[in-house]
Amino acid sequence: MSVYLKQIELGPMQNFAYLLGDPARKVCWIVDPAWNFQEAWEAAGRDGFSIDAVLLTHSHYDHCNALESREFPKALPVYLHEEERTFAASVDARGLCPRLPEKQLRTVRAGETLTLGSLSIVCLHTPGHTPGGVCYLAGSDLLTGDTLFVDTCGRTDLPGGDMEGLRHSLHQVLAPVDDSVTVWPGHNYSELPHDTLGRIRQENPFYTTFRRTGRDRNLPL
Repeated sequence: MSVYLKQIELGPMQNFAYLLGDPARKVCWIVDPAWNFQEAWEAAGRDGFSIDAVLLTHSHYDHCNALESREFPKALPVYLHEEERTFAASVDARGLCPRLPEKQLRTVRAGETLTLGSLSIVCLHTPGHTPGGVCYLAGSDLLTGDTLFVDTCGRTDLPGGDMEGLRHSLHQVLAPVDDSVTVWPGHNYSELPHDTLGRIRQENPFYTTFRRTGRDRNLPL
């Protein structure tokens, strides 16, 4: 299966946004649009693609603040996990999440498959960083948001965070995902902007420490 995937670093927090699409139809979805939506929109256009939906891995401000910008099209559907929609609207999320465009929101469930042309995108519910955090699996590519970075994982000390939940997400929910799959994280926090899941399982301390000792570690990243 052929996949169009473009990684774009945006903003002051080394965020990655992604364009994910079907090269045959020249249509893509943008994953985690933040900081400079226009730059991502123009990048898609230069490649001959149009953007017709948004996928959110979670609702923190640094991953979706472009939804509040004037340039953001008010007709684009915005997909996020049903629990994240509830969290984003809660008192706990104030100051962490922007106001989401309620009329454009579409909720997805754990294990649900979204279809974009010939591309199937599976939603994996991976709570821990936030209650409704997800990873999106598209063929041999896994977009992990703040669930998993190349050398570490997302912080759990913010409202809605849960270290035990994140440990379960990494070691149970993602367990069936093949080592050969490429991980595309939500931030550029490593020397490598992406890596295989197999290498991450061998080198990332949140895998190696859990595997050796069973103890939780939580770095404030």
